[in-house]
Amino acid sequence: MLERRRRSSPGNLKIDGDVEARVIALARTDAPEGHDHWTVRLLADKAVELGYVESVCPATIANHLKKTR
Repeated sequence: MLERRRRSSPGNLKIDGDVEARVIALARTDAPEGHDHWTVRLLADKAVELGYVESVCPATIANHLKKTR
């Protein structure tokens, strides 16, 4: 029988529930000046700027946003 091995560590998770909630709330605000809407790159950059995370890839933001739609 095949069994899945447990990971020794949960990995390098950049976004937890708290950060995800903050990014979702940020995405619901008005876009920065000069932009019509938030892009995942803008959200990722702003999350770093606001200190939510040290660094994050826009694809990570996109994956978390996709889960909530």
